[in-house]
Amino acid sequence: MLYIGGLFGSTDLTQAKKNARQAYREHYANVWATAPKERSVEYELEGWGLLCKFLGKKISEVPFPHRNEAKTIVAAFGVIVGRAIKHSPVVIATVMCVGAVSVGIMRRFA
Repeated sequence: MLYIGGLFGSTDLTQAKKNARQAYREHYANVWATAPKERSVEYELEGWGLLCKFLGKKISEVPFPHRNEAKTIVAAFGVIVGRAIKHSPVVIATVMCVGAVSVGIMRRFA
């Protein structure tokens, strides 16, 4: 919450969302005002061309990754949920065991 408050001027999530666009614009302006011009590039995620030119590298033959496409996000979310479901019995069992041991210790010394 401290991070959100510092970044967006409020720890209230509703107000932080209202402040987000202005906070982004101020941060963006600050970066452009302070970063050395020869080390700065305004880059839109359209492909390798401008980025490779700026870095002085040849254009990659590897396809440009489009990680913000809906199908990619849906697939990644499915993997995350699958892992969570796979590991949840272990987590539940661990919490129950620790809880049972704690209760046993408390009863012994009570």
